[in-house]
Amino acid sequence: MCCIKPRKRTETVALNILNSGANKFNFDDQPNLRNRRIIAVCARTFEEIPKDFNGQDVLPTNILKNMFVTFVENNTEETFSKIPFADLCPGNVAAGVGGNNGCQFEFDAAFINFPKSYISFSDSTALAAALAGGSKSVIFTFTYEPITESEYREQKRQSANKPIC
Repeated sequence: MCCIKPRKRTETVALNILNSGANKFNFDDQPNLRNRRIIAVCARTFEEIPKDFNGQDVLPTNILKNMFVTFVENNTEETFSKIPFADLCPGNVAAGVGGNNGCQFEFDAAFINFPKSYISFSDSTALAAALAGGSKSVIFTFTYEPITESEYREQKRQSANKPIC
């Protein structure tokens, strides 16, 4: 019996950053990613995508360098806490970021609770200055498998008794 590789899909998410004086911003619920196995995430820079899919400006990369992301998983409430922006960036050398050697930030099997997950900024003064002209976006691209958490757990249980391909 051979192994079947799971299909992978991507979803790009724009997180709206309002000029509210806050330095922490929660993700909105992501219906297309709800209860899906997230396998990788990549943050996008202004140099890659200057405007999101709604036409809103993306935060300048010098501000994103002060950004940290926390992902909270479903059920377990375990987190991937305070991941620096550069670790989520696939390597934009021109922008001076990309601590992940050209790769996406990979998860083993994350089922992310987006409304509980958030980004935070360490330099609120620089963030406020960047938002002086109005709200901006931060863009992430998630790679996921279109299976639910219960389906994934069942696959793992079944594969524990099968030979490795």
